[in-house]
Amino acid sequence: MVVRVQLRHSFSLDIPNDGKQLYDLKKDPAEIQDRWQQEPEIAHQINLAPTIISEAPPPITP
Repeated sequence: MVVRVQLRHSFSLDIPNDGKQLYDLKKDPAEIQDRWQQEPEIAHQINLAPTIISEAPPPITP
């Protein structure tokens, strides 16, 4: 299974291989240069995402 998130940066995670990849789509729209090691702040934020999502309150329903 592959999880993919795309905004300005594209992040891909190949779950069986734990192969994390990060691309700057503004500078590299062809996704040639993996920026995971060069962008430690963004990588850290992505690593925190599961914790943030799990701690989020449930949605308010009418």
